[in-house]
Amino acid sequence: LSIIVDVVKQGHGTINDGNTARRFFSNPAIVSNVLINQTLIGKFGNILHVMASGFAIDLEKF
Repeated sequence: LSIIVDVVKQGHGTINDGNTARRFFSNPAIVSNVLINQTLIGKFGNILHVMASGFAIDLEKF
């Protein structure tokens, strides 16, 4: 995944940002080998996409 976390970049703070989250959730197969269940990672990725869409979310349907 080539993800670097909790590293301070000069003038920017840490590099824990949305791009890191997107990269993490973009490949659930690799992440699940390291951490947890692949299906769960995929579902969290879907939630991230929906929340970032900017549209109103119908919680009953979601």
